[in-house]
Amino acid sequence: RFGAEVNPITAMLKSMKRAMAAEYSRDLANKCRAGQHQVISRGYQIGPLPPLGYRRCSVSAEGQRRVMLDRGQRKVAATDRIEWVLAPKGEGELVKRICALYARSRLSFTDIARLGSVEGWRDHQGRLLSGRSIATLVRNEALIGNFVWGRKKHAKSIVSCGPSRRDGCIPRLVDDDIWARMQRRTALEVSKKQTDDELVANLRKALQR
Repeated sequence: RFGAEVNPITAMLKSMKRAMAAEYSRDLANKCRAGQHQVISRGYQIGPLPPLGYRRCSVSAEGQRRVMLDRGQRKVAATDRIEWVLAPKGEGELVKRICALYARSRLSFTDIARLGSVEGWRDHQGRLLSGRSIATLVRNEALIGNFVWGRKKHAKSIVSCGPSRRDGCIPRLVDDDIWARMQRRTALEVSKKQTDDELVANLRKALQR
């Protein structure tokens, strides 16, 4: 604290303190991000909960699996890590069916969700599967064994870096052929979406007609 007095020396000290605080925050953020990358590079979870078809498992510091965790449960010890393992067989088969329907048919995410509503498909939290949740599922690289974290950029982030990933650290549910088909279809659907300018132009043409 510099008090209420205002003079050139006080203003200079304030600027120096602010610059030092900003530099300390950047240095701390870089160290935290490096630690997160290290955890992910070893195949352990950071951030999101696993998608449909997977569960969390507490792993000891020695690499021994302890127990599968339900929603809301924490790891057994502070030194444990979390890795993703396969869910019960029925849930895994449901994921494979959803992926096959999307890859090999013309059903949309909404159509598949409607089929799931009729048949009573639910996720591991007991919720009915929606079109949005299915769209998120078929884009998740965990289905082919890869853990990826840090794709979304936060506006207030002071660290500039790309996503961290570890390939082949998760038991896969989908083969390469189904995965490639799904990604080609999602890419095609994204390319067909109109931009705001294109939408406005088409509406003007329709209004003129």
